[in-house]
Amino acid sequence: MTIDKIHFTKEKETMLMTLNGRAIQSQWGNPILPDPWAEEAMRHIDYDIGKAYKGVGSWSLWSEIGCTIVATRAATFDLLTNRYLADHPDAAVLHVGCGMDSRVFRVNPPASVRCFDVDYPDVIDPRRKLFPEQVSYCLIGAPFTD
Repeated sequence: MTIDKIHFTKEKETMLMTLNGRAIQSQWGNPILPDPWAEEAMRHIDYDIGKAYKGVGSWSLWSEIGCTIVATRAATFDLLTNRYLADHPDAAVLHVGCGMDSRVFRVNPPASVRCFDVDYPDVIDPRRKLFPEQVSYCLIGAPFTD
């Protein structure tokens, strides 16, 4: 993981809301979704997430309700992924529009499973700096018009 701060543009800030939600919720005493990768990533991102919250996101309860929703959704997808991989140990997992999701690390699939995280190149580039490489894991940066 990189030591330098990663800078995000306004256009990409929405993916930081879910990353931040998972990181905050992961630090709770009894988290729904332990996500140390999100916590570590947020330490390396140079972005004032508080300024990004508009509308519902600016409500004082958002840090609890929003984080709970984000973590519950991610935990549900992790559960479904793990169930599928238990029955299909040679599967290929394609995560299109992965954003800053750390699912591949939370699920930790066996080396027999090929995982592909796909998003815009300007999303994949910071992922390469923030998240560790893993066997059978590939990042693909591609414009979705191709």
